[in-house]
Amino acid sequence: MADRSFPGRGTGVLVLLLLLAAAGCAERTLSFPTAVLAPALPPKPPPAAAETPASARGSVDVAPVPRRASVPAGRIQVEPFQLRLGAEPVTANFDQMPLNAFINTVFGDILKVSYQLDAGLGTRVDPVTLRAEPQPPQRFLELVRQVLGSYGIAVTERSGVLQIIPSATLAQQIPQIIRSRALADVPVGLRPVFQYVELLHVRPQTIATVINDAFGQQRVRVSQMASSNAVLLLGLPDDVRAVLATIQLFDQPALANRIAVKMTPSYWTVERLGGKLAEILKTEGYEVSSRIDAVGLIQMIPIETINALIVFAPDQATLDHVLQWARELDQPSQVIGNNTIFYYA
Repeated sequence: MADRSFPGRGTGVLVLLLLLAAAGCAERTLSFPTAVLAPALPPKPPPAAAETPASARGSVDVAPVPRRASVPAGRIQVEPFQLRLGAEPVTANFDQMPLNAFINTVFGDILKVSYQLDAGLGTRVDPVTLRAEPQPPQRFLELVRQVLGSYGIAVTERSGVLQIIPSATLAQQIPQIIRSRALADVPVGLRPVFQYVELLHVRPQTIATVINDAFGQQRVRVSQMASSNAVLLLGLPDDVRAVLATIQLFDQPALANRIAVKMTPSYWTVERLGGKLAEILKTEGYEVSSRIDAVGLIQMIPIETINALIVFAPDQATLDHVLQWARELDQPSQVIGNNTIFYYA
C-alpha cells in the first residue's frame, strides 16, 4: 500500500499550535492592582488663604436663645411724697441759720407747703448752713430731708401735711404690718411698718447682707424667712420704701443681663469643644465655668442631646471673642489614615 501521509503538513500544524500557546501565555501575564502596590493617600485640604476672615474658617452654627427683659442698671428712684410742688427751680443759701428758723423758711417761704412742727423742735437753735444750686422743688425737698436727718429730725407726710418731728418719736410707735413687695403699698405716715417681702430669684441671706451694708441695722431691721424665701422688714415708711427699691434692683436672676447664644459645632462634639474653649479662655485670663452651680463671667452649658453649647457672656465683645475661638477650633480632622500595604495573589 502506498504511504499517503504528508510530513510537511504535520510540522506546520505543530508550529501553529506552539504560536497559539505562546500568544495565550502573553495575555495571562499577572498584574497587581495599583491601589494595592501604592495606596492612594487622602487628598490634602488646600491651604487657607492668609486673609480669610475668622468667621469663614469654621462651621459653628450660632443661634439666639430666649431672652428675659433686661434689668435696668442703677438705683431705682423713689418719690416718697405725693405733694404737688411747683416747677420753678429753687435756689437756697443759708449760713449759720438757727434750726427753727431754717425749718420755717424752707417749708413756709420757699416750698410754700402745709407742715406741722413738733413742739420740742420749735426751740432748737442749732446752726444750719446749706447752699443749693437751682434745682427742682422735689429734689430740693429731698436735700432738706437729708440735712434735717443729720440733726435727728424726720420729715414725713400725712393727709397732704408734712410732719416734722424727732426721728426717735417715729421709732417708738407700734408698727403696722404689711405683706407686699410693691412700693405703692408702703403707707405714708408716722408709724413704723413690718413689711413681709417674698423674694423671686435670690436667697434671703443675700438680700439681708446687701441691706445691712447699705442702710445699717439701726434704720431697718431685716429678718430672714428661709422656709418661704422671704424677708421681714421693720422700719419707718420712708426707710422701708428705700429698702424695697433696693430689693427690686437686686432680686434678679444672676445672668439676667448677660448676652447668650447657642452654638452648634459641625465637626467637634459639644463636650470636646466646650472643654477646649474653657481651657483656652482660662489661659487668657477669663473667668470661665462649665457647671451650672459654679460662678464665672463666661458661663458655658453643654447640651449633649442636641450637640449644642449655650454660652453666656457679660458683653458683646467678650461673646465675639468666644465665637472666634469656637470657629477656629471647629475644623475637620487633619489626621492621615493607615498606610498599610496589602498584596493579593
